[in-house]
Amino acid sequence: MSVTKALESYFAHLKHLNRVLQVIELPRDAEQQAEMIQKLNMTPQLIDWDSCRIEDGVKHYLWNPVRKTVFHDLSSYEKEWKLKIPSSVKEYFNSYWFIDIFDAAFQLIPVVPWDILGTFYNEYYDVQLELEEIGIEMQAIPIGTHEYGRVVVNCQDEKIYALDPESHECYFVATNLESLIKNMQI
Repeated sequence: MSVTKALESYFAHLKHLNRVLQVIELPRDAEQQAEMIQKLNMTPQLIDWDSCRIEDGVKHYLWNPVRKTVFHDLSSYEKEWKLKIPSSVKEYFNSYWFIDIFDAAFQLIPVVPWDILGTFYNEYYDVQLELEEIGIEMQAIPIGTHEYGRVVVNCQDEKIYALDPESHECYFVATNLESLIKNMQI
Protein backbone atom coordinates (compact mmCIF):
# COMPACT_ATOMS: atom_id res chain seq x y z
CA MET A 1 0.00 0.00 0.00
CA SER A 2 1.12 3.58 -0.59
CA VAL A 3 0.40 6.85 1.20
CA THR A 4 -2.13 7.69 -1.52
CA LYS A 5 -3.92 4.37 -0.99
CA ALA A 6 -3.88 4.90 2.79
CA LEU A 7 -5.48 8.33 2.31
CA GLU A 8 -8.08 6.85 -0.08
CA SER A 9 -8.91 4.22 2.51
CA TYR A 10 -9.20 6.82 5.29
CA PHE A 11 -11.54 9.01 3.22
CA ALA A 12 -13.61 6.01 2.07
CA HIS A 13 -14.00 4.89 5.69
CA LEU A 14 -15.25 8.36 6.69
CA LYS A 15 -17.75 8.29 3.84
CA HIS A 16 -18.88 4.78 4.84
CA LEU A 17 -19.56 6.07 8.36
CA ASN A 18 -21.72 8.82 6.80
CA ARG A 19 -19.59 11.48 8.43
CA VAL A 20 -19.21 14.92 6.93
CA LEU A 21 -15.76 14.79 5.45
CA GLN A 22 -14.67 18.39 5.58
CA VAL A 23 -16.19 21.71 6.64
CA ILE A 24 -14.85 25.05 5.46
CA GLU A 25 -15.46 28.27 7.31
CA LEU A 26 -15.23 31.24 4.99
CA PRO A 27 -13.70 34.45 6.33
CA ARG A 28 -16.10 37.28 7.26
CA ASP A 29 -14.25 39.79 5.07
CA ALA A 30 -15.90 39.90 1.62
CA GLU A 31 -12.61 40.29 -0.27
CA GLN A 32 -11.04 37.33 1.56
CA GLN A 33 -14.22 35.29 0.94
CA ALA A 34 -14.05 35.99 -2.79
CA GLU A 35 -10.39 35.00 -2.90
CA MET A 36 -11.01 31.72 -1.05
CA ILE A 37 -14.06 30.88 -3.19
CA GLN A 38 -11.96 31.44 -6.32
CA LYS A 39 -9.32 29.03 -4.98
CA LEU A 40 -11.96 26.48 -3.97
CA ASN A 41 -13.40 26.57 -7.46
CA MET A 42 -9.99 25.47 -8.76
CA THR A 43 -10.76 22.06 -7.27
CA PRO A 44 -14.02 20.22 -8.11
CA GLN A 45 -14.76 18.76 -4.69
CA LEU A 46 -17.20 21.36 -3.39
CA ILE A 47 -20.41 19.46 -2.69
CA ASP A 48 -22.93 22.26 -3.14
CA TRP A 49 -22.73 25.99 -2.45
CA ASP A 50 -26.33 25.93 -1.22
CA SER A 51 -25.65 23.19 1.34
CA CYS A 52 -24.08 25.23 4.08
CA ARG A 53 -24.51 25.52 7.82
CA ILE A 54 -24.63 28.90 9.46
CA GLU A 55 -23.17 29.20 12.95
CA ASP A 56 -22.76 32.60 14.60
CA GLY A 57 -23.41 34.28 11.27
CA VAL A 58 -20.56 32.39 9.56
CA LYS A 59 -21.20 30.06 6.63
CA HIS A 60 -19.63 26.59 6.76
CA TYR A 61 -19.47 24.78 3.42
CA LEU A 62 -19.12 21.03 2.93
CA TRP A 63 -16.05 20.06 0.93
CA ASN A 64 -14.88 16.56 -0.10
CA PRO A 65 -11.24 15.53 -0.46
CA VAL A 66 -10.26 15.23 -4.11
CA ARG A 67 -7.28 13.83 -6.02
CA LYS A 68 -4.80 16.53 -6.94
CA THR A 69 -4.10 17.21 -10.58
CA VAL A 70 -1.18 19.56 -9.94
CA PHE A 71 2.26 18.60 -8.68
CA HIS A 72 4.08 20.62 -6.03
CA ASP A 73 7.84 20.29 -6.24
CA LEU A 74 9.54 20.23 -2.83
CA SER A 75 13.10 20.42 -4.16
CA SER A 76 13.45 24.10 -3.17
CA TYR A 77 12.71 23.10 0.45
CA GLU A 78 15.26 20.29 0.23
CA LYS A 79 17.84 22.75 -1.02
CA GLU A 80 17.04 25.39 1.62
CA TRP A 81 16.86 22.88 4.49
CA LYS A 82 19.81 20.78 3.22
CA LEU A 83 17.98 17.48 3.54
CA LYS A 84 16.18 14.87 1.44
CA ILE A 85 12.42 14.92 1.99
CA PRO A 86 11.14 11.32 2.09
CA SER A 87 9.17 10.17 -0.95
CA SER A 88 6.21 9.33 1.31
CA VAL A 89 5.97 12.99 2.38
CA LYS A 90 6.17 14.15 -1.24
CA GLU A 91 3.39 11.70 -2.10
CA TYR A 92 1.31 12.94 0.87
CA PHE A 93 1.45 16.56 -0.34
CA ASN A 94 0.77 15.59 -3.97
CA SER A 95 -2.08 13.08 -3.73
CA TYR A 96 -5.20 14.86 -2.40
CA TRP A 97 -6.61 18.26 -1.49
CA PHE A 98 -8.14 17.91 1.99
CA ILE A 99 -8.81 19.95 5.09
CA ASP A 100 -8.67 17.42 7.91
CA ILE A 101 -7.22 14.03 8.61
CA PHE A 102 -7.22 13.19 12.28
CA ASP A 103 -8.10 10.77 15.04
CA ALA A 104 -8.20 11.02 18.83
CA ALA A 105 -4.41 11.22 19.03
CA PHE A 106 -3.13 12.96 15.88
CA GLN A 107 -4.01 15.64 13.36
CA LEU A 108 -2.04 15.78 10.13
CA ILE A 109 -1.17 18.90 8.13
CA PRO A 110 -3.95 19.81 5.66
CA VAL A 111 -3.31 20.11 1.94
CA VAL A 112 -5.52 22.96 0.76
CA PRO A 113 -5.36 25.23 -2.31
CA TRP A 114 -5.30 28.45 -0.28
CA ASP A 115 -2.27 27.44 1.84
CA ILE A 116 -0.21 25.22 -0.42
CA LEU A 117 2.62 23.97 1.78
CA GLY A 118 2.62 27.15 3.88
CA THR A 119 1.95 25.37 7.17
CA PHE A 120 4.52 22.69 6.33
CA TYR A 121 7.17 25.31 5.56
CA ASN A 122 6.51 27.44 8.66
CA GLU A 123 6.36 24.51 11.07
CA TYR A 124 9.68 23.13 9.84
CA TYR A 125 11.56 25.82 11.75
CA ASP A 126 9.52 25.25 14.92
CA VAL A 127 10.36 21.54 14.71
CA GLN A 128 14.08 22.33 14.46
CA LEU A 129 13.87 24.49 17.61
CA GLU A 130 11.98 21.77 19.49
CA LEU A 131 14.49 19.10 18.48
CA GLU A 132 17.31 21.35 19.66
CA GLU A 133 15.53 22.04 22.99
CA ILE A 134 14.88 18.34 23.52
CA GLY A 135 18.50 17.58 22.63
CA ILE A 136 17.82 15.21 19.76
CA GLU A 137 19.90 15.21 16.59
CA MET A 138 17.50 14.19 13.86
CA GLN A 139 16.73 15.49 10.39
CA ALA A 140 12.97 15.72 10.78
CA ILE A 141 10.12 17.53 9.10
CA PRO A 142 6.60 18.23 10.41
CA ILE A 143 3.61 16.17 9.34
CA GLY A 144 1.09 17.02 12.06
CA THR A 145 0.35 17.58 15.72
CA HIS A 146 -0.70 15.64 18.80
CA GLU A 147 -1.98 16.65 22.22
CA TYR A 148 1.40 17.78 23.51
CA GLY A 149 3.30 18.89 20.43
CA ARG A 150 4.28 18.05 16.88
CA VAL A 151 4.39 14.86 14.86
CA VAL A 152 7.46 14.57 12.63
CA VAL A 153 8.95 12.32 9.97
CA ASN A 154 12.60 11.35 10.39
CA CYS A 155 14.16 12.03 6.99
CA GLN A 156 16.72 9.21 7.31
CA ASP A 157 14.42 6.24 8.02
CA GLU A 158 10.91 7.72 7.47
CA LYS A 159 9.82 6.71 10.99
CA ILE A 160 7.19 8.89 12.65
CA TYR A 161 7.81 10.48 16.06
CA ALA A 162 5.83 12.66 18.46
CA LEU A 163 7.78 15.50 20.05
CA ASP A 164 6.83 16.60 23.55
CA PRO A 165 8.63 19.86 24.29
CA GLU A 166 7.31 20.02 27.87
CA SER A 167 8.76 16.68 28.95
CA HIS A 168 11.71 17.03 26.52
CA GLU A 169 10.95 13.63 25.03
CA CYS A 170 10.51 12.14 21.60
CA TYR A 171 8.19 9.12 21.22
CA PHE A 172 8.10 6.56 18.41
CA VAL A 173 4.66 6.57 16.75
CA ALA A 174 4.79 4.52 13.52
CA THR A 175 7.21 2.86 11.12
CA ASN A 176 6.20 5.22 8.30
CA LEU A 177 3.59 7.73 7.16
CA GLU A 178 1.49 5.12 5.40
CA SER A 179 1.28 3.07 8.60
CA LEU A 180 0.32 6.13 10.65
CA ILE A 181 -2.57 6.97 8.29
CA LYS A 182 -3.73 3.34 8.03
CA ASN A 183 -3.87 3.03 11.81
CA MET A 184 -5.67 6.28 12.54
CA GLN A 185 -8.86 5.50 14.48
CA ILE A 186 -11.83 7.48 13.22
